[in-house]
Amino acid sequence: MSKKSEAGHKGECSIDFPLSFLEPKGYYIFHDLRLQDQSRFFQLDTLLISKKYALIIEVKK
Repeated sequence: MSKKSEAGHKGECSIDFPLSFLEPKGYYIFHDLRLQDQSRFFQLDTLLISKKYALIIEVKK
């Protein structure tokens, strides 16, 4: 794993701790999503979904 990839992975893992304080029954949390938009694919680091909103979290380190 390159240093850049390793730093990105560590950054993505660092979001797990604050998200652990959320009420599990109130949120769905998806990590490393790869989705398709017509013929193209894109990646989301973390997607947090509640009854009221969806939050895309992109972690940069």
